Amino acid sequence: MASGRPRTFAEDDVLQAATRTFWQQGYDGTSLQDLLEATGLSKSSLYQSFGNKQQLFHACVQRYAEHSVSNLRQQLQASATVQAFLREWLGTALRECRGDDSGQPARVPRGCMLVNVATEFSQRDPQLAAIIDNGMVAIRAVVAEALRQGQSNDPRMNLWADNTAMTLHTLMVGLRTQVKAGVSAAALSTVIDQVIGSLPLAE
Repeated sequence: MASGRPRTFAEDDVLQAATRTFWQQGYDGTSLQDLLEATGLSKSSLYQSFGNKQQLFHACVQRYAEHSVSNLRQQLQASATVQAFLREWLGTALRECRGDDSGQPARVPRGCMLVNVATEFSQRDPQLAAIIDNGMVAIRAVVAEALRQGQSNDPRMNLWADNTAMTLHTLMVGLRTQVKAGVSAAALSTVIDQVIGSLPLAE
């Protein structure tokens, strides 16, 4: 049996383009034609390589979650202090006030794709809900790891670190909501400073 034609595209490039489209327009607002134009694939190539629209969406959300966790770990490693890491992470929401990755003002900040998808889909897609939950848990694990570092790895602080990571993640989601509602970065920056300043972390 003859083998199929070899792929002439980089899978990650396609997923990146599709992710950007889904992220900006939402799942329901993204048509198959939008995806074909964004990825440069034909309909047959897209279906053969990624399945249907829903399966492609799952792959995009999974990729986004993995990249988010990887970037957050790199951020932690590069930060001089835990406080600096937390400010950089929470400050991501504030930078959305200033526009998108290209530096151009955004009419509506895109926010976190995981949060957007969770809001759009709620629990109507169990497989997608599991991808989102795993991604959120992994993000909180990195934040908890940072908090434990700030407590000199005292084992008695493990529960505190996990609970505080949940609190900070909830704050992050709230910050993104406030940004979309038009609250200024200056006002939200004050909130971040107050919260981080209240944490019992070593300098």
